[in-house]
Amino acid sequence: MYVNVGGVEQTIEVGKDYNGQKLSADAIILEVNEDNTYSLKGAFVQMAGGEQNGTWKEEDGNYVFEAEGVVIKVTFNGSKLIMENSAEGMTVKITFKK
Repeated sequence: MYVNVGGVEQTIEVGKDYNGQKLSADAIILEVNEDNTYSLKGAFVQMAGGEQNGTWKEEDGNYVFEAEGVVIKVTFNGSKLIMENSAEGMTVKITFKK
């Protein structure tokens, strides 16, 4: 996961410590359902405000996830799904591996 807040960049990797806690492979779990819904959950997600549920759709060859009015663009790169969002001076980019 890559985070940029006010120009301060940080890359957080599985197995490394973050704020005194070791980030496990299941710290952030993305479940994508056939009914065009998704759920983002896990211990790290709970620390950052709680589980997120929303919908997804394919649009112009890309995927768009939306929850509570926030739109997140999702791209695929081989076996990786990359979710990136920027808002209020903060950018978060999460790379999921299957």
